[in-house]
Amino acid sequence: MILENNITLENFDSIISRESFKHPVIFDFWSTWCVPSKAISPLIQSLFGQYKNIFNVDNDMNPEIAKMIGIYHIPTVAIFHKGKIIQSLSNNIDKDDIISAIT
Repeated sequence: MILENNITLENFDSIISRESFKHPVIFDFWSTWCVPSKAISPLIQSLFGQYKNIFNVDNDMNPEIAKMIGIYHIPTVAIFHKGKIIQSLSNNIDKDDIISAIT
């Protein structure tokens, strides 16, 4: 399991090019001020034990990543596979939706 909290544009590109070709990669885009981000935190935490490659992206620290891939709402869970975004979930994020996108 990989849990990375210091995602930058440089390591984001590396993760996409290296890891997403092996298996789906989950990015949780969040902000400290965002109440919904805090609300889905337990859901994201519950996935850590089951799936590899879950990364937290602090949108306030790295807004260029969200802008680059077209994320305009926080929280958003973006799932990449084979170098491309395959699913983007925001608002009512459900664990089952995440699981079905990565299996």
